[in-house]
Amino acid sequence: MATKPEVLILSSRTDFSCDYVVGRLAALGRPYLRLNTEDLPSYEITLDPLRKEFGCKIKNTSFLISTESLRSVWFRRSIYLRDSGASIPLSADEQIARMQWAAFIRGLMVFDQARWFNHPGATYFAEQKPLQLSVAKEVGFSVPQTLITNDAAKAEAFSSERLAVKGVDTIIAYESGEEVFAFTNILPKAHLTTECLRPFPVIVQEAMLPKVDIRVTVVGDAVFAASITRDGCEIEGDWRSDKTGLCYSRHSLPSTVERLCLKLMDRLGLRFGAIDLVQRSSDYFFLEINPTGEWAWLVDATGMKIDEAIARALTSS
Repeated sequence: MATKPEVLILSSRTDFSCDYVVGRLAALGRPYLRLNTEDLPSYEITLDPLRKEFGCKIKNTSFLISTESLRSVWFRRSIYLRDSGASIPLSADEQIARMQWAAFIRGLMVFDQARWFNHPGATYFAEQKPLQLSVAKEVGFSVPQTLITNDAAKAEAFSSERLAVKGVDTIIAYESGEEVFAFTNILPKAHLTTECLRPFPVIVQEAMLPKVDIRVTVVGDAVFAASITRDGCEIEGDWRSDKTGLCYSRHSLPSTVERLCLKLMDRLGLRFGAIDLVQRSSDYFFLEINPTGEWAWLVDATGMKIDEAIARALTSS
């Protein structure tokens, strides 16, 4: 007899946020199936797109996903497959397998009656940073002056002498066998020369300084906000670049800002999102939103029950 999960989770082995939620689901006694994408070749799977049934056998346990039993899907994977040229290139067979498994995961969208957190189409839509900024402005957020450019003259036109510079997409590469990852950098305007900018476009923004970083995690209608400081002080640059001495504290957002967060989520078609804001005096500015963002560390640091909110959202009627 096959187990019929209510919740399907598409994740990876190292997804620690997922570990928190499956613990909550187990405590609630709700049946789920977690599929780690790197383990898929070891499973026996069959998808019937006409009957909308998905069978999966893991070792000696069989699972059956159907429209009758499936309540929700927690989609924890980015849509765009970033191939940055790892030091050990994939063989042709490995490249083909990787693409076909990615297509298979996307094919699970046949379960369109289930609640997706988030639907892959909405995730892809919301991952685009230029679009995020445009929609955030339209719903009423304050947004820093922003250009996407490879033209040094356009950067020179900013009134601010210090600018925030980041990639239009995640910047990740491999060099000499080492992974290189770029965060947002605060730079003097004079550093943005033609030689620096011409190879590819970057997001250039007015630097929000001084500021307090605010991470807002939204699950359905629930809004969890935390301030991020270092040794009790404001952080000038990207707090992710150096996590020593970081302090996470619960933060009470003004009701107007909470409503803007929920309005943004609705416009982007998201049920889950991790929103980065900055606070300057009493003003809040939108920076970006990640539809598959991390949050587990906030549960430990602040006691906010984000994992419980996700588990209950996945199993609610």
